[in-house]
Amino acid sequence: MNVTGMYGYQSSLVTALSSQRDQLNDLEQQLATGLKSQTFGGVGPGRSQALSFQTQLDQAGGYQDSINLASTRISLLNTSVQRIVDIGSQMQQTFNTQSYNLESTGLTDQQQSASNGLQEILSIFGSNAGGPYIFGGKSTNASPVADMDSIINGVGSQAGLKQVMSERLQADQGTNNMCRLVAAASPPSPATSTGVSLAEDSATSPFGMKLSGITSALTGATVTQPTGSPKSESVDFSTGLPKSGDTVSFAFAMPDGTSNTIKLTAGTANDATKGTFAIGADATTTAANLQSVLTGSIQTVSTTDLRAASAVQSGADFFNTFQGAAPQRVAPDMSSGTASFATATSLTGGTAADTVMWYTGDQTNTNPRKDATAVVDSSLQVNYGARANEPAFAWQVQQLAVATAFDASNGTATTKAAYTDLTNRIQVNLDSPPTSKKITTIQSDFASSYATATSAKTRHTTEISTYQTMVDSFEQTDQTTVITQLANLQTQMQASYQASSILLKLSLASYL
Repeated sequence: MNVTGMYGYQSSLVTALSSQRDQLNDLEQQLATGLKSQTFGGVGPGRSQALSFQTQLDQAGGYQDSINLASTRISLLNTSVQRIVDIGSQMQQTFNTQSYNLESTGLTDQQQSASNGLQEILSIFGSNAGGPYIFGGKSTNASPVADMDSIINGVGSQAGLKQVMSERLQADQGTNNMCRLVAAASPPSPATSTGVSLAEDSATSPFGMKLSGITSALTGATVTQPTGSPKSESVDFSTGLPKSGDTVSFAFAMPDGTSNTIKLTAGTANDATKGTFAIGADATTTAANLQSVLTGSIQTVSTTDLRAASAVQSGADFFNTFQGAAPQRVAPDMSSGTASFATATSLTGGTAADTVMWYTGDQTNTNPRKDATAVVDSSLQVNYGARANEPAFAWQVQQLAVATAFDASNGTATTKAAYTDLTNRIQVNLDSPPTSKKITTIQSDFASSYATATSAKTRHTTEISTYQTMVDSFEQTDQTTVITQLANLQTQMQASYQASSILLKLSLASYL
């Protein structure tokens, strides 16, 4: 071998050692990380498939993150809504018992319970889930409800529920507590009148009691059912006088949609408290007696059952603000130059300047459930938005707020009667809400969304396991093979180093 050849061989040996060192480093890294390469370029022919599976793996992981966040919030919503349902059930039981126990606060014990329940519900509506407020629809940056004191009592120039109730009661009771009805002799001339007419005071007014009809068992009397605009009805004795014990019933529709019936019995004396009117010597006298007792009976209803019905309807006017509806208030009659609620004939929408807006969250005309969504799979999402003023929630808030705001503090027999009429309504409304106002429907929506998310999560868990296995098959090494290759390489490198060492010790003299 000539000198040039020897040094050429030595150079090749150094190059081989460098390559082996690179292989050694690569094998040691594979052994340490378990991966064939730190980049997809080093994976080999399967890199395109590995990339595809990794993309699907990342996508499934993203869905899982979305599901986990949505599931947490749905669970919180479900827990919150269930508590609202429980409060409603507790209040229904509270008002199921007729009692009047006035406390030092000026509220009865039942009213105090309603106040506590209302406060808790408003607190639930003002809760957030790690940042966003979950009962404000798409408006998530602030509590969507006002505080209870503002809602009940108002703030400055903004009327609260109590003021709205007061104005509505004046409008419903009307002049002289006649519930917006006019009782008069029929025909109008007292000298020749033989009957009694009862008419509504306005054809368009939503206030007061509305005529529903007369049921008569009066011997010889002629009854005319409600007709005309405004409606009127009458009882006439020109064809004969009633007998003692005969009855006549006047039915009315109340402001809140309930009904009331005044039943009067012919007898020997006029007594509105007992519901009897005296049979006179003639038709004119008998009609006058019936008119007197009917008027007194209507005025009694005005301060009892009508007062309760007016309060409940005021609650509906104040709290029904779903999808941007304005709270309704009585538009005072200004025809005399001063505001009169007793002669008002219409409602008007309250504004933020004059009325407390109990709910200030999202008011768009859309399905509240779609206010919050989570993509849980390709072409699949779950909806879990909620608004505190949805009809079902507002219905329950309305009952507790009206019960709290109703003034039953003076303890008179009339007030106690009105309070009983109110609590009967509250109990029924809590026990049997209209179909469109059942909170269980909202719970079903959340349960469906949660089930869909959970099902998707189960699928993705399986997919992630499968995708990870496929990615690992392309990216991960067989550690046993790597160890064997590493050992073989180390043996080769040791031999190469020995050869290199021998060559490096050669001199020209030893070569010659």
